[in-house]
Amino acid sequence: MTEKTTQDFANNSSQPALREGLRLEKLGMEFQADGQPTEKTVGLIRAMRAGFHEKQPSQEEMRRKAVALSKDSLEFLAVYDDAFHEAEEFSYPGPYPISTFGHYEKSFNVGGESLIPAHLITEVTVAATHRRQGILSAMMRESLETAVAADRPVALLTASESVIYGRFGFGIATRAAKYELSTARGLGFKAPRVGTVSNVDPSKIGDVAAEIFAAYHAATPGSVDRQSSYREYKTGAWSDDITMPNKSLRALIYRGESGAPEGFATYAFNGWGWKPPTVSIRNLVAASDTAERELFRYLTNMDLIEKVVWPKGPVDTALFHALEDSEALGTVSVGHDLWVRVLDVPRTLSSRSWLRDGTFSLSVQDSLDYAAGFYVVSVLDGVGTVSLESGDERQADMSLDISALGSLLLGEVSISQLVRAGLVSVAGSVRELDMMWSTLRRPFCSTGF
Repeated sequence: MTEKTTQDFANNSSQPALREGLRLEKLGMEFQADGQPTEKTVGLIRAMRAGFHEKQPSQEEMRRKAVALSKDSLEFLAVYDDAFHEAEEFSYPGPYPISTFGHYEKSFNVGGESLIPAHLITEVTVAATHRRQGILSAMMRESLETAVAADRPVALLTASESVIYGRFGFGIATRAAKYELSTARGLGFKAPRVGTVSNVDPSKIGDVAAEIFAAYHAATPGSVDRQSSYREYKTGAWSDDITMPNKSLRALIYRGESGAPEGFATYAFNGWGWKPPTVSIRNLVAASDTAERELFRYLTNMDLIEKVVWPKGPVDTALFHALEDSEALGTVSVGHDLWVRVLDVPRTLSSRSWLRDGTFSLSVQDSLDYAAGFYVVSVLDGVGTVSLESGDERQADMSLDISALGSLLLGEVSISQLVRAGLVSVAGSVRELDMMWSTLRRPFCSTGF
């Protein structure tokens, strides 16, 4: 565990300064000899729960949460205002931070042949009493410095608010949709049935679900590898209260024509007090297009069920075209999902796939100065080579901020869209650059973090 004081930040000109009296610490999950989390870990978890307006956890819930976070090697930053805490006689006992910030590493699919390491940011909170004091900026810079030191070419996050992270160089790279399907009379599909779907015991699907997700992850641009706690939720070992099993959970496995598992889904009935009778999908992973269609063929033809809710699905799902009654599928909302911050332009762009060969120059502006520069991208046989060259914005074929590059990376938006939005300047043919940056598949991130 290390800590930084106001003076430490003042001595490092690259870091925003914390005001006098604030103290930033780096810490992980700490446990006592009896396996219970230490006071400092308890305070950290309490602050995270408060920041997201969640109920305070029991002692057992805190222990399980701490164990789950340690399994994924999460590291935390926490800012303490000891004088503020000690002055309040009714405060929680022990160290209690006024802000939290977690990060860890998982693999990320940028659309190329290989996955790349990514710096995932999570559990970001700042108490209302300490807003607009530079605390988030200090934690973000400290975390991004960690990412660069660990040689992670991109940082990722999912945001509860869309106006916070653009100033740190993050751009919206994927979107997700919430769907509802009206199933009162059952739904027909245009394509014939392929393979089989089985209703299975969720407690037994942990290993096969992990194998299916691994295949899906390797094939899906925008996919992020999952935390170890996903296994507990999708097997029903945990409910929303992680100390209790989820006895309402049901599970499906789809096997293709070869008999090999290609998809799984977990779902739960909302209860008879819910009108109309509804089931909600908790987890659906399809390693093939057929798997998604056949899982929904089962889900939309269950007796007594009149609605199926899919809280998070890809914007370009084929269900609309697969259904005989396309109006049965309703889109409730579409919103931002995965945000990407490029830290290493050559490594990131050379890791994605390219559909058209050619060469272009790229001027990147970065206010935090991690990735600013003039780059030349050369693509041959779909493989990109990226070099940092001398040049300026006036010489570039395209010029943009690092946040716009994050949005462009996976193909969620086109060059022409960003030009119309005023976020990219292009010298020459927008059409040619659009064709170079285009992707075969729209990106999607099914992992929440």
